[in-house]
Amino acid sequence: MTERKEMISRELSQYEKSKSNATYSIDFRGKKIYLPVIRVEADLLILNHKNNRLSCQLLDYPNREQIETNPELSESQKILVDLLAKTDKFKELKEQLKTLGQREPGLITREGLVVNGNTRIAAMRMLGMRYVEVAVLPDNVNESDVLDIEMLLQVTDLVHQDYTFTNELLLMKRFLDNGGSEKELARKMAWVRAGERKVRLHMRLLNYIEEVRSLSSPPIPYSAFDSKKQHLKDLDDDYIRLKNEGDIESAEKLKWSRLSMVFLGLNKDQIRAIDEDFVSDHLVSRLSGEDNNNAIKFIESYKDNNVDDGYGDLLGPAESNSYNMKNFLKDILNDKSQRDDSGEITADLNGMISQISWNARRASEKIIDEQKYESAKAEPSEILKDIRAKLQSVREKLPEIVNSNGFKKGTFIYDLKKVTYEIDNIHKIIAD
Repeated sequence: MTERKEMISRELSQYEKSKSNATYSIDFRGKKIYLPVIRVEADLLILNHKNNRLSCQLLDYPNREQIETNPELSESQKILVDLLAKTDKFKELKEQLKTLGQREPGLITREGLVVNGNTRIAAMRMLGMRYVEVAVLPDNVNESDVLDIEMLLQVTDLVHQDYTFTNELLLMKRFLDNGGSEKELARKMAWVRAGERKVRLHMRLLNYIEEVRSLSSPPIPYSAFDSKKQHLKDLDDDYIRLKNEGDIESAEKLKWSRLSMVFLGLNKDQIRAIDEDFVSDHLVSRLSGEDNNNAIKFIESYKDNNVDDGYGDLLGPAESNSYNMKNFLKDILNDKSQRDDSGEITADLNGMISQISWNARRASEKIIDEQKYESAKAEPSEILKDIRAKLQSVREKLPEIVNSNGFKKGTFIYDLKKVTYEIDNIHKIIAD
């Protein structure tokens, strides 16, 4: 028996002898149970390398195999502490523990593996707090139980636990990969309405991320997508629409055009304006000019080869008006000069990529302006439609109420004259 396991066993025996009433309740295998709460040495516990708060960070960590193979080694544990210390609000949590002490127990297995409270325990170690209060799970707990408990304690508390977008996605995938159903996951996520549909949506968002990551070595880090949830949701709406219309080719063109522009720094409104023909219909013409010679040549190098339109024998091969934006993005992601120290695409793009980015922004802004203009032109007609419908309703109801005691005929006639006056003025404007 290891020192760690001996310590836990000893403290549990002491707990029984003291008849302590310190307990912590959890749902375990479908029913509520009360776990004993004991005090143990923080340094002897094993921080969980499968901690879902660190899923993305560990997948992007250069020497993650060492941690996965020997998670109990002091070196591996130190790496986990360092990674946890870089999570959001860690400093705030550390300061809170320093001021108020531990307010809620962690959760461990009989072997000393931390199931819940990894960040707190890491902070307590850094503060030099020797002992930590933990609730101890039953000795028959298995990996499936641990995942269920993690989902219950952590997923339902995501707002407070500050999970990143991508860590949330990977936790959901882990649950499904371990045999959980979409219905069960939706319930655990507290998604009452259209829960299973939301699960499928989130898995599609993760798939877009994995597709991009597969383009480069090393992969673009998951953290690059943590602020891109809305970009991806907007993409999915239009991608699925085109796919459901049977236009898979356009759906793929749209996907890679938008994903490329995400990494060129366009904001979500600019990205939303991009359709499957954005590059050919807007960006290329915007780039035309002597100042952008290198940039236009670079973009043109991704133009697809001539396409077979069925008239090749008669008219010769048809020229393609399509651009392989997947390969465009692949080359950008593999260009080390465009990456920052964290492995993400730098905000300070250089060379012709910077030119393409600037022109893509301007092209998308032009589309947005045109859409606003068209909307503004249509708006008066829509307002008139609403007014006409309301006037029709008034006309239909008027015979029933015109002679009633509550009807203010004078006020009605006054307002009717005002309406007639405005309509006459509108006619004059249109006539001019």
